[in-house]
Amino acid sequence: PLRIGAGSILNGTEVMIALTGENSILDISANSSVKLTSPKDGVYANIQFMSDRIADGKFKGEEWSTISSSQIEFDGVMYLPEQDIWFKGGSQIKANSPSHALIADQLWVQDTSDIIVTSVNTRGIDVAAMNGVFKYGARLVE
Repeated sequence: PLRIGAGSILNGTEVMIALTGENSILDISANSSVKLTSPKDGVYANIQFMSDRIADGKFKGEEWSTISSSQIEFDGVMYLPEQDIWFKGGSQIKANSPSHALIADQLWVQDTSDIIVTSVNTRGIDVAAMNGVFKYGARLVE
């Protein structure tokens, strides 16, 4: 697991976080701030968070959580198709992506949490090149 402790700050530009293997979840604790942008080009263009592609149902029902007034701002795709995403405790989520922003098994929003999703290509990502035939979207290829 990647755990971001209470009151922590995580900032990154053109990074992709891959969660692989056993217990590969992301846990962001109270009053933390996360601000990230995904790679602009290359294999992981527009991918911000990605879970293990070969999980094959292993993570079904696992929680990927932000708790107690965390602030998360990212520009890319949160691709966690095997996991449940829980935004709790007044979390503030700002997701931007010129394609998909949140892909999960289940998405849960509790308490006074807010999610703002925009689809603006603020960084000039060549989405058409990433997706071939489709104008917008995210995909992972083997």
